[in-house]
Parts: sequence; C-alpha cells; structure tokens
Amino acid sequence: MKTIFAAGCVACALAGLTGQAVAGNVIGGSALLDADKQAQLERWLGAGQFNLQNVYTRQAGDSSASFHDGADGKGATFTLLEVTNGGGKTYLVGGYNPQSWAGDEGWHETERDWQRTAFLFNMTDPAVYRQVSSTYVLPSQGLRQTFNEEGLGPVFGSGPDL
Repeated sequence: MKTIFAAGCVACALAGLTGQAVAGNVIGGSALLDADKQAQLERWLGAGQFNLQNVYTRQAGDSSASFHDGADGKGATFTLLEVTNGGGKTYLVGGYNPQSWAGDEGWHETERDWQRTAFLFNMTDPAVYRQVSSTYVLPSQGLRQTFNEEGLGPVFGSGPDL
C-alpha cells in the first residue's frame, strides 16, 4: 500500500482576458504552475490561450473547507496537487472541472456526452485522462464528474479517481 501526501494544492479558475494580464498568465501566481505547464493545460483543454486566476493555494493548517471557501462558485477550474508516494517520488497531478465547485451539492453528474468535458492529468509523466463517454460498456460510468462536500477537498469521478 502506498501513502499519498498532498504537499501543495492550488485551484485556478479560468479568468477573462483583461488589461491586468497577458493571455497565458496565472493572476496571483502559482508555485506549482509555470508557463510550460500552463501551455500544456491549454493544449489539453483545446480552447486556445487563457488566463488563470489563483483562487486557492493550500497553507499550513488549511482544511477542506478552506479549499471550498476559495474555489466554490468560481466557475471552471484546474486543480493541481503535488503528491509524494511512499517511495518518495513526487508527482504533479490534477484535474479540470468545467463546473463550479460547491461544497454542499454532492454529486455533479453529466448525463450527456457533450457535458463530459472534465479530465484528470499527470504533469510529471504527461498524460491526460478524459471523462468516459456514455457509449462505454457501462453507460453510467463517467456520469459522476465531481463530488462536492465541504468535508472533502476536490473529488473527481466516482472512485474517487482523484
């Protein structure tokens, strides 16, 4: 059994282009996301260049409620986590949530394929894992996009997958 330790967490909401930042910036900065990694997120999302607004960065003593205080109601977000396994290897992983986080709404489900735009990613060993379409062997698989509970941080999928 491997232990996963989340050493850092940041949630960045997609931000409109303004005079305050050039496309492709993280407004508010991020220790986990540099320009090359943001360019990779832009390619995976497939929507061209965009700005991100850092809406939450984990601090010592933060709880899952702290995440929801920062991220709830902000619209589409990328969540990045720096995790270390029991063997000491560190990874940068995360997920894209096209809906707003909401700490009191439970499951956010997407019944139609055009709604299934969430994905998980691994920045360390570049890989993206898209939400399963309804034509999969089990049509209900992929239905649950995120789970929203103030007592839990960001939860993707129904596994939870992340």
